[in-house]
Amino acid sequence: MLFGHLARVYKGQLLDPLDKPPNLMKTVVRVCENIHSYLRENSSVIHFACAHSLVEVLEHCFLSKDDKLSLSLIFYEPMAVVINSGHDQAGQMSAALCIQKLLEYLIEGKHEQLFDYIVPKFVQLFHVSCDTLTNEEISMRQLGVHSVHVGDCGPQCTEVR
Repeated sequence: MLFGHLARVYKGQLLDPLDKPPNLMKTVVRVCENIHSYLRENSSVIHFACAHSLVEVLEHCFLSKDDKLSLSLIFYEPMAVVINSGHDQAGQMSAALCIQKLLEYLIEGKHEQLFDYIVPKFVQLFHVSCDTLTNEEISMRQLGVHSVHVGDCGPQCTEVR
């Protein structure tokens, strides 16, 4: 939560003196990268602190709320990568919590354009598409004892659970 506190106190003046010339966007990226390094910790307290800090940095230091691409690249995409990795359950839970808090902030702050930009990307994280399945995966899924239909493209769109 220290990163969030620094963002709340320094706001647009959160500048890294090592940058020549000092640049708020570079500092925001560096702070967010530091926060991302804690995502894989196995502690719900740290997960919450990461989510809270990212929202604080977004709220107080990300001055151009209309810059959808930068918002996505800095605050959303790193979380999506962790969720898609499939290797680290603690990291996935933390990244999902960060995305949840980000979306809550966008709703509460009435940032509809940013919300509308991020939500389709978020939905794609959990969308199973037949286009991405190999024939072997389709066959394995069809043979599954417990299968759930997850698409409108026929029996090949089932997911074994």
